[in-house]
Amino acid sequence: MSNDLDLLWAVFRRVDRSRDGIVSRKELAVAAQSGILSMNETTFKAILSFADEDDNGNEELTFAAFFRALTNKQLDQRITPSMLKLFTLLDVNNDGFVDKQDLKKVIAVRSAAKSWIDPSRGLT
Repeated sequence: MSNDLDLLWAVFRRVDRSRDGIVSRKELAVAAQSGILSMNETTFKAILSFADEDDNGNEELTFAAFFRALTNKQLDQRITPSMLKLFTLLDVNNDGFVDKQDLKKVIAVRSAAKSWIDPSRGLT
């Protein structure tokens, strides 16, 4: 499953143009039209059927829903959306890894902005 996860995470990040950790209907449509994802209208609708996890009417895909839609498997529950979002923030060069250079850049930016971790609010 690790290879599936790595591949789909890379695709998800490419499709998520707003970098907010959510793939909107529009972002999914752009990915389909541009050839990032190859799908017909039926597949497009099927993927979107996984989107409204919280029944609020939004057609937005979290990574867990995206993974489930494309693999028909559950994502490991230990990997939370917050963890994926943090990983995205730390992976400054967007190569799918958090290395020393990424961390140096994040620390430099956060140091300039002062408090990165506020004990009363967690990560800011």
